[in-house]
This record gives sequence, C-alpha cells and structure tokens, in this order.
Amino acid sequence: MVDKKVTWLGRYRVATALTLGVLELAYVIALTLVLLSNENDCDMPIRLWLQVLLSVFCFHLILLVISEISTPHCPYYLSSLLSVFSASLNAILGTFMVVWLILGNIWYYSVNDSCKTDFYEGYMATFVILVVYYVFLASACCMGCLLIIMISLGSGITNKAADY
Repeated sequence: MVDKKVTWLGRYRVATALTLGVLELAYVIALTLVLLSNENDCDMPIRLWLQVLLSVFCFHLILLVISEISTPHCPYYLSSLLSVFSASLNAILGTFMVVWLILGNIWYYSVNDSCKTDFYEGYMATFVILVVYYVFLASACCMGCLLIIMISLGSGITNKAADY
C-alpha cells in the first residue's frame, strides 16, 4: 500500500513539475521574442522589469529541471537535502516575485504615453503578465476561502457527531 501512495505522489510531482516547466518555457520564449522585437530606450523601466522577469523564469526553470532529474536518482539523504535547498530557493524566488510584481505595477501605471507607443509589445506583454498574476492571486484567495469553509464545515460535522 505504501508503494501505491509513493507512486501516486511521484506521478503528481512529475505532472506538476512538467506543467510548471511548460508554462515557464512559454513565458521565457514569449518574453525573449518581445524583448528582441524592439530596442527603443524610452521604455527602460518596463524593459528592465521584463528582463529581470525573464532571468528569474530562466533560473527557476533550470532549478526545476535539475531537481526533477536528480531527485529520483539520488540517495535518500541527498534527495532530501536537494528538496530542502530547492524549496528554500523557491521561497526566496516567490518572495522576490511578489515584490517585483508590485514594482511592475508601479512602473506600468506611471509611464508616459509616448513610451507606450514606442514599445507597444512590451507594454502588452507586461499587461498580460500582470493580468495572469492577478487571476492566479484571486484564484488562490478563493481556494483559501473555500478551504477555510470546508474545514469549518468538517469540524462542525465531527463536533456534532460526538454529541449523539
């Protein structure tokens, strides 16, 4: 029975990593194309925001590939050590991405209109990325609220069952 659980968890981990890797690869390709399409200097804050975002996605994609390839083939101790290191770097990158998202919002909404026309592709890419982040943030909040409701209902049901 333990083997089935480990196999199920391993498949879930691989499927999640594969999905995340494909999404990050799509972001890397799209951001590279946007940054190479126009070289104007007027758009420096947004260009810098997209370049750093591209670097973070590339770094995380490399980290994800290394950890997914090496984890199944490492001994247990090294595998757990690699998992702790990977989780720590993911936490640091996640915190940085929240700060970078806030900075991107400030830069996006405080730009002058002449720069928007010079680097239209970059501003559209930034807008799409910000919308995607807001959708994920909203869905995470909704899932958290749903989890709290389900936990409350579950605890209410089990507490009432003890009264009977």
